[in-house]
Amino acid sequence: MKSIIKYWNTEKNSLTLTIGIINDKICYLGLQNDEITTWFDNHKFILERQPSQLPSEVTQLLDDFFAKKPLQLTLNDFYLTCSEFQKKVWNELIKIKSGETITYSDLAQKINQPTATRAVASAVGKNPILLLIPCHRVIGKNNNLYKFRYGGEIKKQLLSFENNN
Repeated sequence: MKSIIKYWNTEKNSLTLTIGIINDKICYLGLQNDEITTWFDNHKFILERQPSQLPSEVTQLLDDFFAKKPLQLTLNDFYLTCSEFQKKVWNELIKIKSGETITYSDLAQKINQPTATRAVASAVGKNPILLLIPCHRVIGKNNNLYKFRYGGEIKKQLLSFENNN
């Protein structure tokens, strides 16, 4: 039986966000409305766009993020379909505080796989939950922004926002 992903579009802090939810847990948070349709396998999921307002707890979570309040989240708060390796990487991502950054190689060190920098970068790139699992906080050596699925300007904008008081 296919799982139903309910999804909404909303505007926050001059960004148009798409949020997908399965079983009351966020499974997707991105910037492009059409991207959610390519992120999930149509053979396993049914996408249902919601005309109503976003659930209040999700609205509060996004409001807290943009107010730069510390978020007390764990991976268990999300609906994730991923490998154990991705889980390790994302578990470290979720610990990075607003205004902080980490390099891909330092992230590889944190998961005790110092030679897995490229695999770490791949796992970061496959994160389906922008902002709340903060993949935008991972940078290259010498502060290079490297690839970001929404482009370097969006990454720069997010990091600049988080660094401004």
